[in-house]
Amino acid sequence: MDKEVASLRARLEALEAKAVPYTEQELGLFSRLEVNLATTTPPSPDGSAPQPAAPPASAPSTPQPAPQSLDLVNDARKDFNAGNFAEAEKKFTEALKQDEKNVYTLAHLAATELELQKLPEAEVAAQKALAVAPDDAAALYMLGIIRLRQEKIDDAVDALSRSARANGQNPATQNSLGVALSQKGLREPAETAFRKALQIRPDYADAHYNLAVEYILQQPPSFKLAQWHYQKAIAYGHGKNAELEKRLEAAAAAGAPKAPGQ
Repeated sequence: MDKEVASLRARLEALEAKAVPYTEQELGLFSRLEVNLATTTPPSPDGSAPQPAAPPASAPSTPQPAPQSLDLVNDARKDFNAGNFAEAEKKFTEALKQDEKNVYTLAHLAATELELQKLPEAEVAAQKALAVAPDDAAALYMLGIIRLRQEKIDDAVDALSRSARANGQNPATQNSLGVALSQKGLREPAETAFRKALQIRPDYADAHYNLAVEYILQQPPSFKLAQWHYQKAIAYGHGKNAELEKRLEAAAAAGAPKAPGQ
């Protein structure tokens, strides 16, 4: 019962979150935006649309492991950061033999197994962590990512909302929550979550990209905001997206002044 109440409260907080104010740079777009709102762009012939960037199975931050397994866990984290996920999995698993209920190690094992595409094993590790610490932000984050991968969007919103409630200053959590909310069609709460991620970390490429997607899919599209965030995403290292660029071009053309005689 307590868990259900916590989930409901966290979900309400996500849905009723106060909007994050626009930055000065974004506000500079509005004078042009108000008179240059592009008309709705038609869907692509194949029905495709740019999708929010999938959140990474990044190593969570949570309290440190027990002293007896610290060296092994630190080695495992080095392997994880180097992309040696199979070796990291072995070391995290070995560390758990010394301290089987350590939430830190379990959460990191879940992240590692996600990278190895071992979804069932990752879920087991995350659930074990939550059995010990039901409100651990990192374990809830990992469970939320797992639920997203399983396309269990309601469950993902629940887990990520609770993670954000436990640690509202993690940009990856806010971004992932935005992805989950967006997949439910909850555009305004999704936008707020993405903007919170950028408020915490202004150079977060995925959050800029996801906002670009949100703005270009609005009816009518917010072309200038979408373009600005897409350019920021590229500048901060996000890959280009051909479908999004097509939509940006279409929105720009729809909002551009017509040539004389047209």
